Amino acid sequence: MKHRLTATIVFALAFCLICPLGCPLSTALDSSADDGDLAIPFAPLSLYRSAHAQAAPLKPADAITETLLAAADAVSQGNYERAVSLALPVATAPDVAAVDRAEAWRLLGLARFFLERLDGAESAFVSYLQLEFDGRLDPALVPPEAVVFFEDVRARHAAELRAYRPKAKERTKRYRVLNLLPPIGQFQNGHRTKGWILLGSGAVLLSANIGSYLILQAWCDQSTGVCQSGTTSRTDSARLLRIANVTTGALFIGVALYGIYDGFLNFPRMQPHSSHISISLSPATGGLFAALSARF
Repeated sequence: MKHRLTATIVFALAFCLICPLGCPLSTALDSSADDGDLAIPFAPLSLYRSAHAQAAPLKPADAITETLLAAADAVSQGNYERAVSLALPVATAPDVAAVDRAEAWRLLGLARFFLERLDGAESAFVSYLQLEFDGRLDPALVPPEAVVFFEDVRARHAAELRAYRPKAKERTKRYRVLNLLPPIGQFQNGHRTKGWILLGSGAVLLSANIGSYLILQAWCDQSTGVCQSGTTSRTDSARLLRIANVTTGALFIGVALYGIYDGFLNFPRMQPHSSHISISLSPATGGLFAALSARF
């Protein structure tokens, strides 16, 4: 009997591992236990089957998206308690992306507002604005009273929220007068390739101009105009050097003038700070809802 039971167990194990979705032999073994034979628990096999029967879990990002969509549906359907229970864990989770946490705080603020938990709604909206600095509630989708409450929270916490706004990178200080010294103007304007081209061409032209001038000074007598090196006449060579000297000098001046012009042309101008006031109108129950926004 022992040998027969052992063989039955081994066969059952092998069959269930090959076919984890169904193991009818486990029932046979259980029934054999009812007849007085030894009962063998099959909990590990059941766990194995149940693990394979379950669907693959969602990825964390997908799960968060599904949760936020469910919370948004709950708000739109008026099930505000469910929206709070769904949005709060996402909003307070430190490892969730900022954009998802911001949306969770927004939904949480709306749900609490409609539940008349105004202190909690204000706290949620402040947390939302700390993450989404220019966040708005769409008047076409959100009732006017919620939009008014939200804008009031923004106004009352403006000083606090200003500290959370990312600071703009400080621009490198530039000096207009440096454009008179090409290629420094090109480098400070951020045109590095053009700056190197002007620097290289200017250096070559200036070197050729100075070099030809020094050779002419060594060859030619200014009082007699005779050009020679020792006893060898350098008249023809001096004539060519004078042409090269004048040409390189003129080209160097042209490159310098172009560099000055280009430096001032591309010098960044300060953009004046713009102020604007905008008014948006949206349909609402019994009339229109007007929203006023201003920037100074």
